[in-house]
Amino acid sequence: MSRGRSLEADVYIRPRPEAVAALIDGGYGLPGARERWFWCETRTLLALAAEGRRALGLAAAARGLGSRARTSPDLEAAALDAVARLASVPAAAAATGLDPSVVRRILRDRDLPIPRVDRSAAARRAAEARRQRSAA
Repeated sequence: MSRGRSLEADVYIRPRPEAVAALIDGGYGLPGARERWFWCETRTLLALAAEGRRALGLAAAARGLGSRARTSPDLEAAALDAVARLASVPAAAAATGLDPSVVRRILRDRDLPIPRVDRSAAARRAAEARRQRSAA
């Protein structure tokens, strides 16, 4: 043990960034890295993996972990059309089969406003639907 350092610093060494990137991208994912280097926090492992990818010259998009959902231009256009038609991100997501977070990302990427729910209009529609159900 070196003078002035704790035993933990000698036993629990910081993993090499290239090794972390290789383990995470090699099919074991973040759970495998967390098991291998249990003393490191998750954010430390993710930062090391990003550093390792840069050192290895790997693209972050090739890894799949934490990368953005891939959407085609046609699907993005359909999502934008559904948002314009329905004025609701959850309704547009349901209509297109996308996750609401993906629809929000598409809107943010194009600097478009995310529609807010008009609660009074939603309450009126819900009351009208209840009246129609009870009348039927």
